Amino acid sequence: MSARREALLWAAQRASAALLALCVVVHLATMIYAVHSGLSAAQILERTRGNAVWLGFYSVFLLAVVLLKESQIKQQLREAGEQAARGLVGGEVQVQRVRRQGGGQGAAAGGVAAYAHEGCLRYTVFVGPIVCWGYWLGYSLVQAVIALIFG
Repeated sequence: MSARREALLWAAQRASAALLALCVVVHLATMIYAVHSGLSAAQILERTRGNAVWLGFYSVFLLAVVLLKESQIKQQLREAGEQAARGLVGGEVQVQRVRRQGGGQGAAAGGVAAYAHEGCLRYTVFVGPIVCWGYWLGYSLVQAVIALIFG
């Protein structure tokens, strides 16, 4: 891969990460405002349903997530190909990954999903994102049920 292409991919990844961070801040600020204002889920839906601004915002939010994850998956595939070409397998790959992260696996953010992703890497790079999504979905559903129960 050329240095120019790699620089462009790096810039795109950083730009999508910055956009995602901004979207997360706006989303959290909106949720905090809604909770402090005492809005119920029905009132929030009433205010946001059919609103083109919120549709646009969450579309940009989703696009930032997709772009960031897509670039990360490409990087993982590229690294996997390089490691296979060098003959690295199993434990050697894990040791290199831990060294890149600056210590143990706890040095990287992500909690249980990150540990599950690291554990699934020996099978394929595609299992990890699916497992992470599964943990996220379970967590989100639990939060939604708690919000419905306690209002």
